[in-house]
Amino acid sequence: MKSVNPEESGAIPAGDELTTFRVSFKEGLTKFKKGDMEGALRSFEVALTGFERYGRAQEIAATLINISTIFYTWGDSAKAYDHGVRALDLARSVNAIREEADALGNVGLFVRALGKQDGIMYFRQALEKYRSLGDSHGTARQLGNLGLAYLSTGDHLNAAQHLTDSLDAFESIHDVEGACRVMGVLGETFLRSGELDRALQTYQTHYNLLRANDGSPRDIANTLRCLSTIHHIQGESEKALKLCHKAYRISSKSKDKIGQALALKSTASLLSREGEQDQARGYYKKALSLYQQIDDAEGQAGILMSMGHVALVRGEAKDAEAYLGESRDIYHETDDLCAEAEAILGLAQAQLELAKPSPSIFSYRAFRALLKDDFSPDARAAFEAGLGEIDLYRGRTRLAVKRFERAIHGYRETDQHEGEAVLLGLLGNALRVLGDFDTAWQKISSSAAFFHSEGDLPGEADVQVLMSTLLRDRGMVRESREAADQALKIYRRFGLKAGELACLLVLGQLAADEGAPDLAQRDLTRAKEGFESLGLLQGSCDADIALHEIAISRGEAADRAEHIKETIASCEEIGYLPGLSRAHRVLGLYHMEHGTPGAALAEFQAARDLQQRIENDGEIRDLEGLLETRTG
Repeated sequence: MKSVNPEESGAIPAGDELTTFRVSFKEGLTKFKKGDMEGALRSFEVALTGFERYGRAQEIAATLINISTIFYTWGDSAKAYDHGVRALDLARSVNAIREEADALGNVGLFVRALGKQDGIMYFRQALEKYRSLGDSHGTARQLGNLGLAYLSTGDHLNAAQHLTDSLDAFESIHDVEGACRVMGVLGETFLRSGELDRALQTYQTHYNLLRANDGSPRDIANTLRCLSTIHHIQGESEKALKLCHKAYRISSKSKDKIGQALALKSTASLLSREGEQDQARGYYKKALSLYQQIDDAEGQAGILMSMGHVALVRGEAKDAEAYLGESRDIYHETDDLCAEAEAILGLAQAQLELAKPSPSIFSYRAFRALLKDDFSPDARAAFEAGLGEIDLYRGRTRLAVKRFERAIHGYRETDQHEGEAVLLGLLGNALRVLGDFDTAWQKISSSAAFFHSEGDLPGEADVQVLMSTLLRDRGMVRESREAADQALKIYRRFGLKAGELACLLVLGQLAADEGAPDLAQRDLTRAKEGFESLGLLQGSCDADIALHEIAISRGEAADRAEHIKETIASCEEIGYLPGLSRAHRVLGLYHMEHGTPGAALAEFQAARDLQQRIENDGEIRDLEGLLETRTG
């Protein structure tokens, strides 16, 4: 389309009307700079109507660019994209290079926000246009956009190079505000790439620059939080917490509730990593209250998800299910698919902890469906790991092993070393059930070595419990007790109730093995009551079964049959096959003690059939021995 100047062509009379529209355009720019977006949009729309009436293509493009920026600022990327593409087409049609460059830069931002592309193609074209115009500011801005786009793709090398060039360009034109913006992203790039010293130096320079040039309190507080993250990674936890507290004070002084909430969230996250879950939960609750005051739905969802993960660590699966369910619902309403998927993943874990395998499977399938277009290797690994845990719970042990092996491969592919270590422990436990003790020991030992090298004591304790169970199965009672005692000390230190109960369960079983029924009964009763209070039904069933065994061995099982049948019903209700098999075995032992061999035979056969489904060779041999004794 060729631009027509009505004053030159005589198509319409020149006069005050076109000037009036140009005044409206300038008023829109003034209002935009002052932050009056609604007023700016009204002025630009008046100008657009006039420019379209007069066929002023270049001015239409310029107006559309500004309107698209307003929609983008409001978070309406779809409308921003529509206006931006129209502006780009118009600018190209009349060879308006500056408007084309501006439109290209904007459209690059919009396609990134919509998740359509990374925007790199648009930013490169915009950069070429600005360079041809000799526009240093536009050049600096597009170099920064390119750096940010490369960072989003994980190309840290290209990101750092373009951001450094952008920083140099802003500094050469003495644009301190632009330099500050780029420096923050450059620090994030170094942090993500693991270059902690360069990240620390960049953020420190950024902080000094903001302070020297009256930077906004929010930017200063954000930079302090980034510095806090680096110091925590470097093991300087006390310094990291002080920086978070400083960020909170700055945000409080400026009455920036979002800044306060972010600082509280960072503090909670640091405390959670240090194992201070009670304190972390307190800070998360304060942050949630602030987000509720300002009606920030996504902020609330993020805090609820964090609180859900803290509850999972503490073994408070009921609370975790509630927090993560609410977080999922909010993210669904705000159409944040990736965050919704993360909340669903945590929810599925909570549901399995609560012995709800069917809802857990439903959640994992929802997680898979939600990420169908972006099912990355690490997402697939998490999916396989979760279903593997359900398979193990339901007694499908060999299928669980295959899923765990696929998950480990996925985590290795994406360098998710912690995820790999967790799965090695789970794989080892599944192999223990199958009777492959040597390979199980190798896997569990590798898992323990990772957590020990990372100084992750709770993670190490989780593996020690698995190791203790394996040692008990191999008849190494003393070594099993040492591993369980070590894990128990860690769990109590960090206030991890579910872990403590798991240790009490193992220690109670070991005490029974060692012929100390009173000690065994004490630990198992405490474990059972604790599991019930947390809603952890699988653990409650395991403790119940062990208590039944002790009662039978002590000759105190006169009225035990009905209680054992209740345990069998509980295991059936929650679909817990390994527990169900052991409960049938215990009922068989009860009948043996009470002279009803026919009933004992039926219970042992039921237990063996279940163990054959689970493929636990050791248990099958024991049960077949009992069956031979009965039939003999």
